[in-house]
Amino acid sequence: MMEERDERNESRSLLIFLAGGLIGAGISLIYAPLSGEKTRQYLRIQTKKAKRKARHLTESTRENIDHLISEIKETTDKVIEEGMELTKEKKAEILAAIEAGKKAMEEERSKIERHQTDRSKK
Repeated sequence: MMEERDERNESRSLLIFLAGGLIGAGISLIYAPLSGEKTRQYLRIQTKKAKRKARHLTESTRENIDHLISEIKETTDKVIEEGMELTKEKKAEILAAIEAGKKAMEEERSKIERHQTDRSKK
């Protein structure tokens, strides 16, 4: 008996659901602003517009990315070039310092040798 009641409630719920769906579909047809063909035509136009906008957005994004890549490449090349110039300058400074150090060592060595020669003569 309980099972029969459950089955009737389920059947009633299904029937109410289907009736609500049919009523909703009927109301939407009555109040639809356009006919079926006009609605399909409208949807085709809107689809074409959306595709066009998507294509434009894709092209615009691609152009922006290409421009950004170009700017990054230019900046990177400039930084590398400046780094190479700086390296050349620092290398020249280091070589000059080494030469100055060698010259100072030679002068000190000469002084020491002269001093030792002078001492040995005495």
